[in-house]
Amino acid sequence: MTPLYLNEIFSNSWWMYLLIGFGFGFILEKAGFGDSRKLAAQFYFTDMRVLKVMMSAIIVTMVLVFFFSSIGLLDFSKVYMNPTFLWPQAVGGFVMGIGFIMGGFCPGTSLVGAATLKIDALVFVLGVLFGVFIFGETVPAFNDFFNSGSYGKYSLFDLFQIDAGIIVLVVFLIGLIAFERAEWGEKKMGYVKSLESKGTTRLVFGLTGFLALLVAVTLFKGQPKPDDRWAWVEPKFGAVEKTRDFHVHPKEVRDLMIDPSVSLRMLDLRKEKDFNLFHIENSQNVSLSDFQSAKSKLIKKMQSAPANRVFILISASDKDATEAWKLLKGIDVLNAYVLDGGINHWLDVFALDKNFASLNSLADLSEDKMKYTFYKTVGSSQFSSYPIDPLHGEHKQEHADYVKKVKLQSKSVAKGGCG
Repeated sequence: MTPLYLNEIFSNSWWMYLLIGFGFGFILEKAGFGDSRKLAAQFYFTDMRVLKVMMSAIIVTMVLVFFFSSIGLLDFSKVYMNPTFLWPQAVGGFVMGIGFIMGGFCPGTSLVGAATLKIDALVFVLGVLFGVFIFGETVPAFNDFFNSGSYGKYSLFDLFQIDAGIIVLVVFLIGLIAFERAEWGEKKMGYVKSLESKGTTRLVFGLTGFLALLVAVTLFKGQPKPDDRWAWVEPKFGAVEKTRDFHVHPKEVRDLMIDPSVSLRMLDLRKEKDFNLFHIENSQNVSLSDFQSAKSKLIKKMQSAPANRVFILISASDKDATEAWKLLKGIDVLNAYVLDGGINHWLDVFALDKNFASLNSLADLSEDKMKYTFYKTVGSSQFSSYPIDPLHGEHKQEHADYVKKVKLQSKSVAKGGCG
């Protein structure tokens, strides 16, 4: 059944990671990346194999990832990406580039060279270890800068707010131009390569054409929408939807509001006029459309939320909130729950002053509508918006008369990279 969740498939296959690591190192050595002279030659435009190999890896991986995502074989939301810290990463990249020129290695290729007992690589590895030690001992002095420019999981299609297929096409074309310019630079600098066979040339052109075909399919099909993603996870969470185990009693939400171990965010999906009439204190007015677009800023913030963040989705009853919950499960947002019965149930439990509203028994509850009629706008000014007794303060939750539903979950991710 698709999509394939590789982290689950390989979760206990340590030998697979060992095999991949060995293969990665072997290919780097065969490509000449264990030789500092060949690595440093790229900075003098005499041997551009590093650019060619790295661009090949980037382009092939990018095209395959988004192609498989477009046809539903891969869930990109579960692919780990290093979080973006713009300024420290820019400075770190510059420093690493200087070290690359001076030492002839990057940290990854130095290990490849050290594995074959190259003296310069062994010295470089010792330098890396010493640098890591110095960094670890001094990072508190510049901790604010170290965490500056945080954008979380951020990609080019997040930056430009366009479909991933367009970015794939542009980067693919940039790669082709980079290859052509690398070849031109090598010829200008007098670099002489061994003659390539006609069979090799045909293979390269054939693979390039095949990648171009995959790019076209990716661009044409586009990336899956949130509704598509719910169809993927429905076999896993469909039973939970029917049992309503993600529906949280108003009293549990009330207790979460004063729980110091929880970072609570309440998202109210009602229309703005209904939200203004009455809402729970510190809740945020959003719309269902905010959950239906993969480009939504709200979604990006929810995906990068801290581990103790709990989201409570609120609507008049709980129909719209449940739809939003389904969309969030499709993109793997954890710790999302629905206020059981919505604002209607909240006001049933924490009654509003009768001078401000009354129960409308004729309300059509088959739709997500309020069953209370308000005489005036109260916003969050009433006790029922924040039903915490100021005299007694904290509630003793061990005596709560409801079934607790909220259980904090955290993602397990497999991190990786080169450098």
